[in-house]
Amino acid sequence: MFANAWRQFQRWIQRSETLGPVGLAMVVGLLSGLAAISLRYLIAWAHWLFFDFAVGVPALLGMANPGWGALVVILPAVGLALVSIVRRYAPEAMGHGIPEVQYAMRARGGRIRARIIGTKALASAISIGSGGSVGREGPIVQMGSALGSVIGQITGLNQEQVRILVACGAAGAVGASFNAPIAGVMFA
Repeated sequence: MFANAWRQFQRWIQRSETLGPVGLAMVVGLLSGLAAISLRYLIAWAHWLFFDFAVGVPALLGMANPGWGALVVILPAVGLALVSIVRRYAPEAMGHGIPEVQYAMRARGGRIRARIIGTKALASAISIGSGGSVGREGPIVQMGSALGSVIGQITGLNQEQVRILVACGAAGAVGASFNAPIAGVMFA
């Protein structure tokens, strides 16, 4: 029963020229905005874990507080080591984010794997939260674009329609990340 209803929904989305694409674009934009907010919270959590919690652990154990001297060097190195694990799980999640989306648009017709969303969020949060010198805009563009691609693939859209949803995801992500929706549209 559910499979039949899903196929009917897919056919309706694929045939629709107005309501279906606009509805999907709104869903992708909303999810991209929520992903941007979630990434901010993940970064704050990782920063707390690496610095506030890590500095307080020796005091909880009754040890002398080592101070910031060694931790300023050790904690970012630990973060970098954790992020390097991403290369095994989702190699296309490595890098800045925007060039990977451009490559997916050119070489793969906008097809981006779903695992990029969580992997990129976790790797970016650890990298930024542990003191890495990167920003959150590139990762959120890749996450938003991946959301658009996955939704396009799930609904059975053709290559051109998937590319449009990838652009919608990038626009929603940039708009949410910078609090500038018009800039997001211009970027996409």
